[in-house]
Amino acid sequence: MAEVREAVAKREGADVSRRGFLGWMLAAWSSILIFTAWVIGWSGQFMRPRLIYELSPRFKAGFPDDYPLGTVSLIPGRRVWIVHYQEGFQAIQAICTHLGCQPNWIEAEGIFRCPCHGSTFDRYGANIGGPAPYPLRRPALEVAPDGRFAVDMSRLKAPKNLAEAHDTSLFIQPESTSKG
Repeated sequence: MAEVREAVAKREGADVSRRGFLGWMLAAWSSILIFTAWVIGWSGQFMRPRLIYELSPRFKAGFPDDYPLGTVSLIPGRRVWIVHYQEGFQAIQAICTHLGCQPNWIEAEGIFRCPCHGSTFDRYGANIGGPAPYPLRRPALEVAPDGRFAVDMSRLKAPKNLAEAHDTSLFIQPESTSKG
């Protein structure tokens, strides 16, 4: 017990050296500066805008001559089919109206079939089987001034029933199919 009393007495009466004091001050100021830098860096995230880089909803899809009569062509990376019927051209969104899977075009049967839950759509995108509640949606399709198709995914037409899905008045017939 006497040893403890002697150690406490030495500490109470001991003077702090200049070197020891400066060491403690350096440690204290360093920790304050590190903490301040961390807070500034962390709060600096609020100064940078949060951007989501997505593809434009409006894009060019090639010339009408690129789509022969009777073809169903998937635009790579865009989830859109360009379909060339006898009545004209139409764009169909390649997203199932049931749960959002991408249906496949079955050439031999002339239908679109969703691999997820078996929804079936006819060549116009009308739902004819499975759990899909509505026909496939149609993005706006028009011919741009340069002669190529312009698809606008931000303007979707959602047919509500079989009659609306088979409405051919919305198909487009390009006046000139020559590449300009």
